[in-house]
Amino acid sequence: EVFKKDSGKEPVATLTAGQFFGERSLLSEDVRQATCIAASDVQCLFLMREDFVLMLGDLQELLDGKVTRDDDETPPNDECVK
Repeated sequence: EVFKKDSGKEPVATLTAGQFFGERSLLSEDVRQATCIAASDVQCLFLMREDFVLMLGDLQELLDGKVTRDDDETPPNDECVK
């Protein structure tokens, strides 16, 4: 269950298998906005922001619309070599 300080003692969401949380801290340097508490046994994977940026780059520019495709370097899908 997901809890937020300003929402009292009731959960604001309930996550199920395959769902995720904490994506804001991967995409930017936002601080944690909620607390997740498992109601049963779970297996969690975690990814540090530094590793995320190493693998995928800083996606904030993409989210802000600052990244554009360079047509000279990236061919459309139908021109890719198979």
